[in-house]
Amino acid sequence: MNRIHILGRGAIGLLLANKLSSHTKSTLITRDDSVENYHFIDKDKTSVIPVNQTTFASLKAKISTCIIPVKAYQLNQALHALMPHLQDDADIILSHNGMSDIAEIAQLLKPSQGLYFLTTSMGGMKPAANAVKYTAPGLLR
Repeated sequence: MNRIHILGRGAIGLLLANKLSSHTKSTLITRDDSVENYHFIDKDKTSVIPVNQTTFASLKAKISTCIIPVKAYQLNQALHALMPHLQDDADIILSHNGMSDIAEIAQLLKPSQGLYFLTTSMGGMKPAANAVKYTAPGLLR
């Protein structure tokens, strides 16, 4: 599988980066690269999240798969910033909280780009800009 890009460094993005690290390489796309390491906190144990980081300005190659875990009101702006950096056949995975009109988003996509939706049941909170605390595993089945 190709590298997965995750837009932002919010709680859900960091939780996903940590979870994905055992299966594939992932890269956070952030506004700046001022954070050196990201940390995952689970109870009393803290570990470094094995994730790379870049900015739109520093991207070297087109993105094939991108997860967008943002607030609903940030979705359009995030997609407009992301679109020039996507491969023609990229997969875009939305995991935004709240409701939004998907019609405008669908118009931005090229015919060969895929749009998918992701929900999570795990929970996390950010005690610092470079850390996520795992607060709930969600529904386990």
